[in-house]
Amino acid sequence: QGRAKSWASIEIMVDGLPPITGFTGFKYNDKLTPKKGTGTGSKPKYRSRGTYDADAEIAGYKDVMNDLRSTIAAKAAALGIGYKLYEFTIVAKWSEQDLGPISTVTVEKCRIEEESDDESEGEDLAKTTWKLNVMNILRDGLDSVEPSL
Repeated sequence: QGRAKSWASIEIMVDGLPPITGFTGFKYNDKLTPKKGTGTGSKPKYRSRGTYDADAEIAGYKDVMNDLRSTIAAKAAALGIGYKLYEFTIVAKWSEQDLGPISTVTVEKCRIEEESDDESEGEDLAKTTWKLNVMNILRDGLDSVEPSL
C-alpha cells in the first residue's frame, strides 16, 4: 500500500484551541523506572513499582509560537500567574483515510520549561522551540501506569 500516518496526517491542539498550523516538530517521551532490591543476597529479589517521568518538546515558526505564547500568557494572567507557571494540555491526532482508526496522544499538564529560538542566516524561517515539563502522556487514551477503562 505504501502509505502510513505521518507529519502531514497530524492535527495539534493546545489547551483546547482549534488545530494550529505552523508547528514544525513535536516530540514526547515517557518512562517508568523501577528500582531493584536484593535483600540479603546479591541477586535482585524485589522491584518497586517505579518512578514515572515524562517530557515533551514542541517547535514551530516564530510567529505561530509567539501567538500561542500570548494566548497562554493571557490565560495565565487571568489566574494571577506568569505564563511559565500555567499548565496546559496538548492533543495530537493522526488520521489518514483508509488507514484505520485515528491515533491520539494527549500530553497532560504541560508547563513551558525552556524556550529557544533559531534565527540563522539563509532561507530558513525563524523558529521557536519549547521544552515542556509534563506530568503524564496518554497514547490512544491508555495510561501507562494507571488502569485505563
